[in-house]
Amino acid sequence: MKKKRHEREELITSLRKNLLTMKQENDSLLEKLKLVALDGDFTENADWTALNEEKEKLQREIRLLEKKIKRLEVNHEMIKSQIITYQLLATQEKMTVELTDNTDESEIDPSRRKISRTSPLGLALINKKPGEISEVKAPSQNYKIKILQIK
Repeated sequence: MKKKRHEREELITSLRKNLLTMKQENDSLLEKLKLVALDGDFTENADWTALNEEKEKLQREIRLLEKKIKRLEVNHEMIKSQIITYQLLATQEKMTVELTDNTDESEIDPSRRKISRTSPLGLALINKKPGEISEVKAPSQNYKIKILQIK
């Protein structure tokens, strides 16, 4: 377990370094774009078009890397199981779930209201306090919940 934790720490550190490098590259591209933009007409400015496409690709990669780091950090915070009661704001329905550490996949069972911290609902519940409203970003649709109780 300690070895896995150490490997994860190293991976997160490495990804953060890569993210910093990518953000510096992005800043450099933005400066180049500003200089090329001084030429005026963008419709016939191949340099500006190429730089802009490169910037957009890099920004997509940055967003993906940020999401990956966030998920790893969430998994890394070895929190114990929590029983959380929340309310669906759209229907006022109250639900109680057990938020589990997803290192043991056998403990995740949505039919028994045991969910992973890395699931869309789990991510919306993490680090919240009773009374807070959070948005669940589920694949089918987003919805809002209010945290009622945490045990």
